[in-house]
Amino acid sequence: MRGYHWKDITKFALNLICVTTDPWLYYVPEISINGDNQKYRLVPNYKLAFLILIPYPIFIAHRLILRAFECCKDDEGIVKQLISQGVPGITASLLVIILLSSMKNSDTYVFLVVMVPFLILYSVRIYQICKWTTKKLEGHPTCKIWLNLILYLYGGHVFGGMWYSFAIKKRVGCWNNACADSKENCSLVIGKYLQIGYNITNTTYLDDSCTNKNLGIFKDAYDSDIVEIKYKFLVKLVYGFRWGIQNLSGFGQNLQPSIYVWENMFVIFIAVYGVAMFTYFIGNMQVGLRLGSYDFVEKVARAFDDQNNPPLLLICPHPTTMKAAQSSPQNGLVKTVESIEKTEGGDD
Repeated sequence: MRGYHWKDITKFALNLICVTTDPWLYYVPEISINGDNQKYRLVPNYKLAFLILIPYPIFIAHRLILRAFECCKDDEGIVKQLISQGVPGITASLLVIILLSSMKNSDTYVFLVVMVPFLILYSVRIYQICKWTTKKLEGHPTCKIWLNLILYLYGGHVFGGMWYSFAIKKRVGCWNNACADSKENCSLVIGKYLQIGYNITNTTYLDDSCTNKNLGIFKDAYDSDIVEIKYKFLVKLVYGFRWGIQNLSGFGQNLQPSIYVWENMFVIFIAVYGVAMFTYFIGNMQVGLRLGSYDFVEKVARAFDDQNNPPLLLICPHPTTMKAAQSSPQNGLVKTVESIEKTEGGDD
């Protein structure tokens, strides 16, 4: 990493950690089914929420340490940077946690409000990483190719988390509709710490409230019970990441959404993002390979300029290029080509 300043490396590492942990916010809500008490509950995972917020104090401390080493006397500048980098992240994270954990209704606008601040914050961090790599990794096409692949995989990470949270939204919506239309003793219970639950005498009634026709792209979440609290966070994370990568790489072709508009928009967004990012990734890979070949040709040209007796080298000559080279006796390649022809003539 010679040539890179240590503060740039730490800033890049912190941004990479944040874009890794931010999508974990979608895995905060979990469903707990207690058959003994005839209660279905939506329970936030507060340990996970606390783990997600850890990088933000580190980010703020990093800025303070940098200012201390640089002996900066601009206190207003320090405050502005802390507010612009730390406070919005913590605010957006808390907003997402609260809204996802208090889904007392199935209104779509609640989830739209959740997605907007998170996606804006996430896009800003991705932009900062791309901006840093464009400047610092110039002349290293292989590193850029690997980094673009990693950023492409992060898309599956985000879409997997969104799919998980929308699956819980779908289930809570079914609970609300089932309790509203139920003749059973079904009542909504709002407990402490953002927990909501349903007391019902017949526990199978809520399970049968959603048919396969209405499940759409969330049928997999219902069949696997991945949204329930009995599975650990790592299992949920890997399962959601697999779902996101599988459908992102297939451009959403295997997704069969229901008739709900927001669900169809989500599938359209996956397809558009998959095509756009795949094209961008392939384009950058081709550019990187071309730059690598150009660097090789430049090294060969320098070798011809620096050496009085250049080695025999011929790189896929074209007939028109050969004629143009023969008309320019100053070109070092002409001597090389002539020597090759003489050698071949002697062999014959």
